[in-house]
Amino acid sequence: MKTHLLFLTLTVLSSALLTYIIRHYALRKQIMDIPNERSSHTIPTPRGGGLAIVITFLVSLLGLSFWGQIDWPTSLGFILAGGLIACIGFWDDRGHVTPKWRLLAHFLAATLLVYTTGGLPTLIFFGIPISFGIIGHGLAIIAVVWILNLFNFMDG
Repeated sequence: MKTHLLFLTLTVLSSALLTYIIRHYALRKQIMDIPNERSSHTIPTPRGGGLAIVITFLVSLLGLSFWGQIDWPTSLGFILAGGLIACIGFWDDRGHVTPKWRLLAHFLAATLLVYTTGGLPTLIFFGIPISFGIIGHGLAIIAVVWILNLFNFMDG
């Protein structure tokens, strides 16, 4: 239990420290998000702060995998897919990535994640197991891309 608490504490502190570092980098380089009608903020805000959380999450996955808390294929899938999404997002924050390329990266990451995690599992409805097979994998990929874009849309 003490190991888990220490791991959680280090994760939170690492995320806070990286957020501080990335925020100051964004301010120094003038990487700012100018509010629009969909923005949740009203003043210019430094971009890229989510990168700290992503990096901390991905490094935490590595640690959890080394300790046997998460299997390697699942961890690797999240690390590769999450890393790709973080890279395309950071690249977009630094300049502009057209929606076509962002969407392509989202589909690639979602496909990688679904493949490495084994896809949509057999679901149980009222005690009846239902396997969606390859259609389920396709639906899972679309769902991941939809969720990614929903959060991006809500974020402005």
